[in-house]
Amino acid sequence: MRAKLFLVLSFLCAVGAAVGTYFYLEHLKATYRQKAHYVPVVVAAQDIPARTLLTSSLLKLQDLPSSCVHPLALRRVEDAVGRVTTVPLVRGEVLLQSKLASSKDEKQELALSLQPGERAITLAVNAVSGVGGALKPGDRVDVVATFDLESQGTKTTYTVLVAGNVRVLALGSGGEKKPYDTVTLAVTPRQGALITLATERGSVRLFLRGPKEQEATQLLPVKLPDLLEAGKP
Repeated sequence: MRAKLFLVLSFLCAVGAAVGTYFYLEHLKATYRQKAHYVPVVVAAQDIPARTLLTSSLLKLQDLPSSCVHPLALRRVEDAVGRVTTVPLVRGEVLLQSKLASSKDEKQELALSLQPGERAITLAVNAVSGVGGALKPGDRVDVVATFDLESQGTKTTYTVLVAGNVRVLALGSGGEKKPYDTVTLAVTPRQGALITLATERGSVRLFLRGPKEQEATQLLPVKLPDLLEAGKP
């Protein structure tokens, strides 16, 4: 009987010691947090390869003690969006200025953001063809062209998909307060040639894709008679 009582008392003492230690450690953590000054820093939300154009979806803010924050750490997500990584980043890694292409050298950033086999091409756009000013670097778009084609003396207007799911590299404008009037895209050489021909022979519009849409766009050439069929059941 005494042996069982001793075991029960020993167990209760062990549990009490564990609970006491837990609350003591939590108290120490709370005390440290109250005394420490925490500041937000930008970290990688996932593993990011080198030569990646940063978007807000790749980044997040994390609070760290100010004493542990590197002087070159970025403090705002918007300061990193549109920049290009020069080295790979692992999930949770703090973004440093030294790991990004210089924001002062836009040409260097543009070249670094291109993957092997990609080319950069710039299109002139307006409020309509440029999706109403809603584009941001890192977005994906479809490029659609409308042009006239003459065959056997008959001219037919066509609208066709020229390039699908292409990445927006940069936006440009004639002034800081003006909306962008040029869009630079990352394309394959063939896509670039098709877009060039389309801009020379017709008009081009950009279709903004949703961030979760990965499938290729399926669009057969559309011509004027197709409008008459559109309203039929």
